[in-house]
Amino acid sequence: MTFHIEAGDLAKVDMLPQVREACEIGARLVALWPLKEALQLANDVRYCETLQVRVIRSVAQLLIQNEVPVADAEFVYDGALSIPGRPQEEVDTLLNVVEGWEQMSNYSETGETTQIMAGAGDLKVDWDEATVTRFSEALETIEATIVTARDQACGKGAAEEGVESMSQRFSLLVVACAGLLDILTATDAVPGERISVASLSRDTTTGTATVDGQSVALGYEGFPNPSLMRRCAPLPLYINELCERISMPRLVVQPADLISLLSVRTNESGAALNTGIDNVEAVADILAPLGAREWSRHYDELLFDPDAAKQEAKEKEEKAKKARLAAKFADIPEDPNKKPVEL
Repeated sequence: MTFHIEAGDLAKVDMLPQVREACEIGARLVALWPLKEALQLANDVRYCETLQVRVIRSVAQLLIQNEVPVADAEFVYDGALSIPGRPQEEVDTLLNVVEGWEQMSNYSETGETTQIMAGAGDLKVDWDEATVTRFSEALETIEATIVTARDQACGKGAAEEGVESMSQRFSLLVVACAGLLDILTATDAVPGERISVASLSRDTTTGTATVDGQSVALGYEGFPNPSLMRRCAPLPLYINELCERISMPRLVVQPADLISLLSVRTNESGAALNTGIDNVEAVADILAPLGAREWSRHYDELLFDPDAAKQEAKEKEEKAKKARLAAKFADIPEDPNKKPVEL
């Protein structure tokens, strides 16, 4: 399996309505930079820290096939090596993910794909030699495409931002993600193992995870193919770093999102549901709304003013109190003999 990035695929994804809609939100976010106000700078630091915890927790859940409390991910992010009353296996997995993140974190500046592979190794994923080779070669192909695009942009407003620029970069993210999924779900990647992901989102498994307040069936024990999810665990980390590499706002791929990405790949017998551009468009259908939600969240958190929010909440409560008081006395008739009160 040789990984290619087709210009036609990039162009078709670039023009998809859902991609354009997401990139409008992304461009609105990027337009806020460079941040100058102290409040926005502080909000951005807080958002980035929270994002890293969310990514670490998400990847750890894929690796151990179990729920990871947000507090545990926060403790490990802050440097904890153990957590009283919590399984050490979970803590060790979180530590491995943190190390994997750190290995990958310089890729956005250096473009060294070996850092991505090293980070995947820190997660202790069970890839055979063929998968390692294919994944590594695919990363090189993606990086070469990035370098070529940057060279072509030199002297042509490379710093210019907007929906057009954002959608072109997002198209590369979609095509790259689709190709890497092809590699990770290849039937010869794990000899003798049935690659079946169509039923991942069905409520037929024994476990669930809460992802951003939504209960998602992961099937920690009854999962039809738990090792498939583990093999894909490096992908959310790489997607996050790839966004930074191509100057796009970061994304958080939660377990539910990975389930959706995998569920458009094969049917219950392991046969491919989508191939070629259909596969790429199916991935775009998932990543585009994911990007829209994440970039809207980032935008709102950047502009969040706690004092203004407190004042708004106070005014809303006062209004609600007056409404409740008016409703309470709505059935009491007005006394026609009551003297007017002078204020």
